[in-house]
Amino acid sequence: LNQDGFLGAVCPYNWMFIKTFSPLREYTIKNMGIYNLMQLNCGGYNKAVVYLSAFVVGDKKPADGYYIRLTDFKAKNQQEMALKACLSPPNYTYKKNQDVFLKMPGYAIIYWTSDSFINNFRHKKLSDYLDIRQGMATGDNERFLRKVANINSNDICFNAQSIEAFDKSNKIYAPYNKGGKYRKWWGNRDYVIKFDKASRDVLSCQGNRMPSKKFYFKECITWTLVSSKGHFGARYSNNSVFDVGGSCAFLKEGTKINIYVFLAFLCSKVATYYLNALNPTLNAQVGDIKNIPFIEPSIKIADEITKLAKENIEISCLDWYNKGKTGDFDKIKQNEQRINQIFIEMYSLQEELDCQPDDKLITLKGEKNEK
Repeated sequence: LNQDGFLGAVCPYNWMFIKTFSPLREYTIKNMGIYNLMQLNCGGYNKAVVYLSAFVVGDKKPADGYYIRLTDFKAKNQQEMALKACLSPPNYTYKKNQDVFLKMPGYAIIYWTSDSFINNFRHKKLSDYLDIRQGMATGDNERFLRKVANINSNDICFNAQSIEAFDKSNKIYAPYNKGGKYRKWWGNRDYVIKFDKASRDVLSCQGNRMPSKKFYFKECITWTLVSSKGHFGARYSNNSVFDVGGSCAFLKEGTKINIYVFLAFLCSKVATYYLNALNPTLNAQVGDIKNIPFIEPSIKIADEITKLAKENIEISCLDWYNKGKTGDFDKIKQNEQRINQIFIEMYSLQEELDCQPDDKLITLKGEKNEK
């Protein structure tokens, strides 16, 4: 730019968040000025079926930049809402000093959140407590994967805790976490993988060659790589092998907090809020989950969270096998509401989030959630 010059641009808004562009963001935040930025929904420009940002940068930093967030409005209303934001700034406009983005993981341009949201990044991250891993890509799913319903249960080892234990069972197949549809607490136990020694010899030479082998069959939290319209669902798992699409988190050695507390946190509105801010795309990337800040609860609160999480796992497990009972929906909703309340208060996000779960996000099969 010339001295005192400006650059206006329109481009997809993934430059504001994803890891690939972190050096660009760092340079821009430290050396240039973001004067204004408008984040649009998909279709904000006619015939542009992508999520866009329109922004102006200059060669000097302003005291504050002005930001307009239109992602919550329908494409047909983008122009109208943009004009309103310019003429009489409503509640979807924001003023930020860009140096605040230096506190964000990867220098993400997260401008619409509160000071409490930002200040929580001073705490440890989930990656300080959990080993978060991507799993296997077989390179030939047709050969190695089967639906559970299509395999004789006598050929499946459901309770191995290690590869050695699996081999001692003399079984052929092991349960396989493959992600699946949006679901919380327990479930998506749809697939098994052919995992006898001869099969492992082949798998070790193709696909991504069986990464994270030491974690196979261990107690963990798993989730679906592709989230459901901005909602993140985590599930308890053990005795399984896991897929790239069913990434997992394992307690690190020395972590004193139990896995149920972390599961409850990942099923809470707070975790989803942070994850959507760090990466508002459809894919829940491992790196973004690692960067979510985690505030340790007191022993008393951790005990309560553990109880609630275990109840939800039990309800979801029975529901998965069509053994649920009347009242399960209300119970799991009540538990989720309390879990949300606990974490919202811990993170001081009362002004941004409410604790009430959405009925459509209570993931039970037994009740169709038509309330």
